[in-house]
Amino acid sequence: MNEQRPNYWRELFAQITLKTVLPEEFSDIELSDKPDLIKTSSQLGIEVVFATDQKEEQLNSYYKKFLDGKAIAEVPSKGLSNFRSHFYDVIIDKDTNTISAYKKDFEPFNINIIFQAIDKKMKKLNSGLYNYSDNLYLYVQTFKYSGDMADFSTAESILKYITNLKYKYNLTFKEVFYDCIFVLYRLNVESLTINKFDLSDYCDDILKQYDSINKECDET
Repeated sequence: MNEQRPNYWRELFAQITLKTVLPEEFSDIELSDKPDLIKTSSQLGIEVVFATDQKEEQLNSYYKKFLDGKAIAEVPSKGLSNFRSHFYDVIIDKDTNTISAYKKDFEPFNINIIFQAIDKKMKKLNSGLYNYSDNLYLYVQTFKYSGDMADFSTAESILKYITNLKYKYNLTFKEVFYDCIFVLYRLNVESLTINKFDLSDYCDDILKQYDSINKECDET
């Protein structure tokens, strides 16, 4: 299943998080497709989207494929130049004869990355390809953590943005879960309310479940 769906692990993580943080409501939520998660008892669907900078995502993918754990002789010089041009420090470990890359400077949070991810899913929602299209939620995952991303004002901006999209599209998501790694926000687009969940008390349990499933898949 995970080989056929490249976003399987992100959808699985969202499923585990919801079942762990809100068990009374989402204990029976299942993995599906169009939408990604479903709760058949309530005819409810949840779409999962990963909000990331596409350039950073490409660099991360390249790093994992061509640099991570590779011997120096295996790394193409073009790849090193590509990382340096994007403000990475490339570190050569002479003891292990391997290479690592680190971002030189912290980049400020750009909320437009979140907005673009939401807009992308709104377009798909209105394509007519989803089940439960009149009762869909959106689960937004972020690619890194920062204080700005987890700030309540960011959740407010996201709610305002998706509320304004109601005037652009026929169909909209009723609620949005905004997962910024250590904090989960629940935004109700209809009542315009925001609930905040501190995930620090749940992280160990969530990761334990995720790793367990990951391990089972590796063994099969």
